[in-house]
Amino acid sequence: MVAPVLKRRCLDLGLATSFATTSMTTTTTPAAEQVSLLPEDTIFEILSWLPAKSLCRSRCVSKKWHTLVSNQAFVAVHSSRAEALLVTVTTGRAPFMAVAVLRLMDMEGNVVRVVKTHGVFRSFCLSFDGLACLLFGPQCDTKAQVIDLATGKVLVSSYKRPKCAGRWVDKCSGFGRTAQSGVHKIFGVILESAITGLYNCVVLTVGDDDAEWRPTQPPPYSISAVYDGYNEGVTFNGYVHFLSLDEDIVIVICFDLETEGWKVIQGPPDVSSHTSGDKISIAELNGALCVVRNTPAVISLWLLADPSGRENWVKTYTIRKGYTPIYLLIPLRIIHPSGKLLFCHFYDDLTMAPEIQMYDPSYETCTVVINTPTELVGRIRLCSSHTDPRCFFSKRKRKPPGLCIFET
Repeated sequence: MVAPVLKRRCLDLGLATSFATTSMTTTTTPAAEQVSLLPEDTIFEILSWLPAKSLCRSRCVSKKWHTLVSNQAFVAVHSSRAEALLVTVTTGRAPFMAVAVLRLMDMEGNVVRVVKTHGVFRSFCLSFDGLACLLFGPQCDTKAQVIDLATGKVLVSSYKRPKCAGRWVDKCSGFGRTAQSGVHKIFGVILESAITGLYNCVVLTVGDDDAEWRPTQPPPYSISAVYDGYNEGVTFNGYVHFLSLDEDIVIVICFDLETEGWKVIQGPPDVSSHTSGDKISIAELNGALCVVRNTPAVISLWLLADPSGRENWVKTYTIRKGYTPIYLLIPLRIIHPSGKLLFCHFYDDLTMAPEIQMYDPSYETCTVVINTPTELVGRIRLCSSHTDPRCFFSKRKRKPPGLCIFET
C-alpha cells in the first residue's frame, strides 16, 4: 500500500511543477523576454552602471546574472564607474568603551556600509584611494588608525604620540598619499599656547613600524583653522590645503606631502578676507580647489582652473540664501552634465542636523535630497574610492582583523 501513495505524490509534484512552469511562461512580459535575449556584452554594459544596492538586487534575477556580477572583470569595470560615497562619523557606546561609527551612504541616502572602531576619536580624514584615518584622544592607547573602507579592516595602528607638548588642533589634520612615491602620510598641528598662538607642525609616515611623529617646517602664513572653528584642512592631489586670512586677499597655503614643503596660492582677486559679515572657507570640488564666500545674502563659489600654472579662478555658482540661515556650505560634487551642485548645509542652530541638498542653477532652487544622522560628529565627507560591489551582498556581520566591525 505504500507504493501507490508514493507514486501519487510524485504525480502531484509533477503536475504542480508543470503548472508553475506554465504559469511563469504565460505571465512573462514581452519586455522581460527581450531582456533575456540581449547579448551578454550588452547586459554587462547596462549592469556595470548600476548603483551597488540595485546591483545587489539584480544579482538575484538569475544564475547567469549572479555569475556575471561576481566576475572579477565585471567588478573592475563597475568599480571604475561607481558613484562616490558620502561618509559620516557618529559616536556610539559599547560596554565600558566608546565607539566611532563610520557610515557610507550612496547619493540616494542609502546606508551601504557601516564600519565601527573602538576609542574616543578627535578627528578623521579621508584619502582619495578609499582609506580613512582616525585620530584618537590622549586617553586612548591608539593614537592613529588607518582603515580600508572597502574591507573595513584596520591596516595600520600607531601607538606613538608626538613629542611636542601642547593641544592637538582637530581641524588642522590631513591625510593623503604623496604624488610621486605613493606613501601615505598624516599631517597635524599642535598648539603650544592659546595665549601666544604658537604652534608646531608634525608629520607621520604611515606603514613604518618604527615611524615617529617628526616636526616639519612652519607655514609661511598662519593657518586660520588653528584659531577659528569655521575652517579646516582639505587634502587632495598630494597636498594639505589651509586657508590663511593674514592679508587683505585670500591666501591658500599648501603642504606638499612628498617634499614636506609649502607653496602659496592667491585666492580669487575680488574676494576680500576682511569684509565684515563674510565667511570664507575652502573645499575640494571635483578634484579642484574651491573657495566659498558666505555673505548675508548670497553664497558664491570659485574654482581654480589650473593650480600648476596661472592662478585662474572661475566664479562657478551664486546661491541666494533666502530665509534659511546657512552657517556653513560645503560643496561635495558637481553633477554632470546638468551642472547641479551637491552640497552639505549646516544651520546656525547647532542642534539641527545638517542636510544634503542639490542646487539647480537652471531654476536657482535648492532641494533636500538626503537626511543626515542627528548625532553627526564633524563634517560630512566624500569618499571617492570605488569599493568592490560584492562587499554589499553579504548580510551577516563579520569581524575582520583589528578593532573594526564591518556591517552591511
